[in-house]
Amino acid sequence: MSANPIQHRRVLAITPQPALRSLSIEWGVSRRALGTLSPAGRSVLLTVRYEASPGQPESISIFDPSSGAKSALPASLTESCSVPQIRVAGDRVHVQSPLLYAFISIEHERPELLYARTGVFGMLQIQGGRYQPQGVRVETQH
Repeated sequence: MSANPIQHRRVLAITPQPALRSLSIEWGVSRRALGTLSPAGRSVLLTVRYEASPGQPESISIFDPSSGAKSALPASLTESCSVPQIRVAGDRVHVQSPLLYAFISIEHERPELLYARTGVFGMLQIQGGRYQPQGVRVETQH
C-alpha cells in the first residue's frame, strides 16, 4: 500500500468559441411613424438596422427595403454611436452600448433575439411601444 493518495485527473474538453465578425438586428417601423425621417420609396414598412462588429463603432441605418434608399439620421443619434462591448459565451451573444443592450441566441442555425432594450426609437422620435424584430444576423469565423 502506498501512503500517497491516488490522484484522479479530470480531462477537461475545451470547445473553441467562434470569433464574432459582425451582427445586425432589424426592426420594421411604419413609414408614418418615421415621418420626415422616412427615406424615398414606396414601402409602407421601413427597416431600422443596428450593426456592430468587435472593436468597431456601431451604426444605425433606416432604409426602404424595396428601393434601397436610406435616410439621414439625426445628429443626436450618430453622435451616440460608440464601440459596443460584445461577448460570446457558449451559445449566447451579449451586446452592450449606450444605444443597445441585447442577448442573442446562436444555439440553432438561425440566430434569435432573446432580449433587446434600445433608446434608438426615442432618438428617432418614434412613439413608445414594442417593435417586432424582423431579423437577426450573426457572422462568425471559425
